[in-house]
Amino acid sequence: MKKIIYSGKNNKYEKLWLRFRLIFLILSALFIIAPYSYALDKSRVEIGASTLNDLGITGKGNTICLIDDGVDYTHENLGDCTTIDFQNGNCKVIDGIDIVQGNSDILPDPDQYHGTHIAGILISDHTNLKGIAPDARLAVVRVISDNDNVGSCQQFASAIEWCANNSNQYNITSISFSLGRNDCEASFNSTFNQAIDNAHDKGILFVKSSGNSLSDFNMTFPAELPNVTAVGSTTKEKVSAYTRRNPTDKLDLLAPGHKIRSTKTGGGFTSFFNEIVCFTDDQPWLFALGLCNSGTSYAAPHIAASVALLKEYDPALTPFAIEKLLKDTGDPIVDSVTGLTFKKINLLNALGVLDWPTFHHDNRRTGFTLLKGDIADESDVDKTNLVLQGDVTQDHFARVSVADLDNNGNMEIVVSTSKVGAGGDGYVFATERNEILWWVDVDEKLIGGDYL
Repeated sequence: MKKIIYSGKNNKYEKLWLRFRLIFLILSALFIIAPYSYALDKSRVEIGASTLNDLGITGKGNTICLIDDGVDYTHENLGDCTTIDFQNGNCKVIDGIDIVQGNSDILPDPDQYHGTHIAGILISDHTNLKGIAPDARLAVVRVISDNDNVGSCQQFASAIEWCANNSNQYNITSISFSLGRNDCEASFNSTFNQAIDNAHDKGILFVKSSGNSLSDFNMTFPAELPNVTAVGSTTKEKVSAYTRRNPTDKLDLLAPGHKIRSTKTGGGFTSFFNEIVCFTDDQPWLFALGLCNSGTSYAAPHIAASVALLKEYDPALTPFAIEKLLKDTGDPIVDSVTGLTFKKINLLNALGVLDWPTFHHDNRRTGFTLLKGDIADESDVDKTNLVLQGDVTQDHFARVSVADLDNNGNMEIVVSTSKVGAGGDGYVFATERNEILWWVDVDEKLIGGDYL
């Protein structure tokens, strides 16, 4: 077979090459100027994680168990640890095991990128490219060892068991699993099922990528098992073309997975090259060459890390309750291929359900701001006669907040002004729409005719 070398000696090929370079430069300029699609700083905003982080919900106290090809815990945004630090349990990556070699060496080979990339999506503490749960910790089970030595089916199942067995010690609340093992389905179905059920019983949500293919829509094993949350990828507005989502299978949730810029082995972040070149989600040759940081592999950790956020807010949530909550509150996306509607996670909606007085209130009449309180359910509110004691102000435009300041189970009114007038009673009502309406009744004569 002849190899054509574009040396410039052939005028025909030289012109074609110059045209290609010109088109590439134009496209590059367009995509550099345009928003970078789902770079990590965009995807966390898209699902509402950035807002939860701003509210102080960062995954603190929770650990995510990642099963992959290892994690570079020396990375400056994944703990910046030495091996000694890691072995002493003093790292953001709190513990781990190479299940193939039977040791604690979870550092990937220089050319192994998958696990470190996912780790960044989960817990990166970079200022701009922050992970979904930046204050969560990571436990790692390496199932693809040195020289790409892939573990056996039994070792993959043992990896799940390791996460479950260490759940109490590290408060592991989710497992992120973005590797497919279809070769294990026939002989190890019950083994995987038992390991996953055991993790589920210990309060761990098992999150699995659905798999990538432009021709085969059957999800990769073990995504279809009962206690697995199977996750597909989205671009900005649709299900990614490569997402496996056979209608007979169980695709549970969607999350951003296309062009995710995240941490890379050896330090730093993946380049902008994939942002420029990977402008669609149906380019098989680019994915085959590993030129696009895209796939359901990178959607799944968005869900696994979201579990850490929700569990920080409400530690009593069960895996079943979390999956149901994310389905019930997700944004619907109609898949043009299957005609089915799937839900892309929306953490703001989810938090709104968990803390409905904070997020569902009517401030149109008063402009008042309602902060976090301890009312967790509509049944906790007396619809006709809940009295809140507080002070009122002579300022017509004072902003008022409601909170349980002294942790006594009662809500107090806080007036954010130094001008304090007469006292009055505040009333809170829960409506059938799970909203809060409240106002303050005062004797206007005591405050010279000024109204709050």
